Amino acid sequence: MLNLEYIIVFKTDGIPIYSRCFGHFCSTLMKDDVIFSAFLSALTSAIQAGGLGGKIDYEGTELIIKDVGEGGVITIKIGDTNLVFYYVAHNMYFITLGFPYEKFDTEKDKVDVNMLVDSIKMVLDEDYKSTDWADVTSDEREMFEERLLKKAVYPWMIEHKSSHTCPLGKNCPLRIAMFEAEKNVANAIEVTIKDYRKKSMFSKMMMMMSGIKEKMFRPKATS
Repeated sequence: MLNLEYIIVFKTDGIPIYSRCFGHFCSTLMKDDVIFSAFLSALTSAIQAGGLGGKIDYEGTELIIKDVGEGGVITIKIGDTNLVFYYVAHNMYFITLGFPYEKFDTEKDKVDVNMLVDSIKMVLDEDYKSTDWADVTSDEREMFEERLLKKAVYPWMIEHKSSHTCPLGKNCPLRIAMFEAEKNVANAIEVTIKDYRKKSMFSKMMMMMSGIKEKMFRPKATS
């Protein structure tokens, strides 16, 4: 069984098309600075490689560009998640998928991942081939998300028994980043995650202050 952690689709120049977490990856990004930094580095490197017509490979801590013509699949490990880059040369976009690393190690897994990639490609190619993603409205992004989930993602998740466990749902920071004005997927995710972190720290501080006040002003028991 493959549990889908996230999907990020973006033009090779960095313009966001779609992003959303389906597991706990967004929570990991908010807690783990090392994985957060590595993830942003991977996305940035993919954008830089986009105009060079190459696949992303991983060697040590560096993302290496290799020419493979029409495109291909490569996986890299970030934390306990496999980052799957699929480069589609003819339409100039990346489809980026995440799966738990320890559950992604067989040829069948790779075939199953390609099924999801092909379904996402079909939605993009058949319904959105001429879309200028730099100018789409929030409503148009909502409509695209609905179509992508209905036609590609949810059928694949049902068939592969992949559960949707992101605790934030539509408030997932990876999804919110898709609607940001910043026209670079790596920058949009970085800003959104950092904003969520600030809000989380503020909420914890307010809860702590509330607890202190409650103790200070709690009536003392009388005998």
